[in-house]
Order: sequence, then C-alpha cells, then structure tokens
Amino acid sequence: MQPSDVSDPNHWLQTASPQEKRDRVLKAIGGMPAELREIFEQTPVEGIHPESHVWRDIELDSLPFDRVILVGDAAHAMTPFRGEGGYHTLIDTLLLGNIFSDMNTGAKFKDPAAVREIIACYNQEMLQRGRKAVQDSRNPWKCRVSWAGKPLVVEMVPLSDLEIKLGNGVY
Repeated sequence: MQPSDVSDPNHWLQTASPQEKRDRVLKAIGGMPAELREIFEQTPVEGIHPESHVWRDIELDSLPFDRVILVGDAAHAMTPFRGEGGYHTLIDTLLLGNIFSDMNTGAKFKDPAAVREIIACYNQEMLQRGRKAVQDSRNPWKCRVSWAGKPLVVEMVPLSDLEIKLGNGVY
C-alpha cells in the first residue's frame, strides 16, 4: 500500500521521476475538457519540480483581542485550490474598514470596552466564515458557494473595444 503522507520518503511523489509525475497527471486529467488540460499538457518535463509542495491550512477557534487584528491568511490560511483566500482577505478588510469608520464616527475608539466588544464580534464572524472556507478548500470539487451558502456567480461584463493604455504602450 502506498503511503498517504507526501513527506514520507517512500511516497510515490518522492520516488517518481518528473516524467512519471507528468504521465500520471496527464492520465488523471485525460477525460477533462481540452481548455482545462491545456496547462498540464503544455508543461514540459523540465518544468516539473523534483520537490513536492505540501499545502497547510489552519482553523482557529478563537483569537485574543488586544492590540493585533488578523486578516486573510494570518487568520484562515487555506489551500489555493478554490481560489478563495484573496476573496476572504478582501471581505476581512472591507468589514474592518466599516468597523473603523463606525468607531471613528461615534468616537467608540476612545472606549476600550467598546473596542474589545466590536473586535470580538469581528473575530467571531471572520473565524466562522474563515473556518468554513478552510474546510471547503480541502474539497475543491464541491459546489462553489459563498460563505453565506449562496452559489458564487460571476456575471460576465462585456468590455468595450476601446484601446487600453498602460504606461507608454497601447495594448
């Protein structure tokens, strides 16, 4: 039986040649649509690194609230397979922006007890949402839904035919 721990020196990823790794991946994705296979098929054997990358994630149950507020991977590091890490970092920072604006408007930042309560509420929501995203990132083939349980929908927006100017060039 093959060891399941990638760090085990007897695991197939540790013993296989780059060609064997490429062949195994190409066989595994053989039934996928061409546009999904393309990046793998175009990867040359020389582009396959000999070392294996082990992805780590973290599920935090709680955070102390003092002088540090965590956002993004610092609070809910996840595997990249669903592409949600940046999304949750953005949500974290947008929520904190609203919190800081509200605290400044109402002068709540002068009351340490109010600050602790507000940050505790942020931490609770962020950790609950982040924990679900971390768990979902371990199963990238599951239906993509938002942290609120609704399907993630990307609306296609047509771009105009205008020239796009970046720096000195036209693209």
